Amino acid sequence: PNLKMTELIISKVSNIVQIAIGHDGIHALLVNDDGSVYFTGTARRGEDGDSSKNRRQPKAVKPKKISKIDGYNIINVSCNNGTSAFVTKTGKLIMFGKDTSHCDASGHVTELMDHHITKVSLGKAHCVALNSKGHLFTFGLNNKGQCGRVFVKDKEGKILLKKVQLTAS
Repeated sequence: PNLKMTELIISKVSNIVQIAIGHDGIHALLVNDDGSVYFTGTARRGEDGDSSKNRRQPKAVKPKKISKIDGYNIINVSCNNGTSAFVTKTGKLIMFGKDTSHCDASGHVTELMDHHITKVSLGKAHCVALNSKGHLFTFGLNNKGQCGRVFVKDKEGKILLKKVQLTAS
């Protein structure tokens, strides 16, 4: 196969410090050293922060600054196939796109507002967030135990949560 590389020009004053690409390769996030974030690719599910998309076929866009997170200093990002996640310098987790059922209207993950989040990673339909105390939070689809929760039935058929011990290797 013939692979053609294309140069991506953002601006002369940009210094990109992190790149995240969705699992399907449809969109990417580029974090600048000043905490601003650029979106490039195709936004099919509002992963660029714009939920007011009309019904016509989405088009791929060149890198554009995400205006919905202006004023935030972003330190970490992650993508999956339809969602973008952002960690602010003040420890807030913001998400746009398909996996935002745990978010308020501005994209903040409400259950984690009292935690100082430092890192985020997105799976196909789940999220893992790490806070400054080293606590790990997971939410989203757990059909294969990817959120670290395993459910078992007891003798009466009640569903119980089985504790999972995580170990570092």
